[in-house]
Amino acid sequence: MWFNCKAIVCFHDQGYNVSRIQPLAGRLRKYRILYAYEKRRNELHFLAVVLRTSTAAQPGSDRRQYNYEPNHPISKRLRDEYDEREFARVR
Repeated sequence: MWFNCKAIVCFHDQGYNVSRIQPLAGRLRKYRILYAYEKRRNELHFLAVVLRTSTAAQPGSDRRQYNYEPNHPISKRLRDEYDEREFARVR
């Protein structure tokens, strides 16, 4: 299986080192795995597995779907967890 990894800009712009793994084929293609990199300990911490927002979905129609919206409850939970664990911020 092939994957694509990419930093999530809205988190990096706020100092959070959060990225996503995107499966590129098969049944897992509809999911995104969100993780934080803790550089002081050289560790990856998996924070969430989310459903990719469907192109046909109306914004906010299904709160389980996620498209990196800064005000989405998942974004808030990720920032809170990142801060609670005292992960290093990016500059």
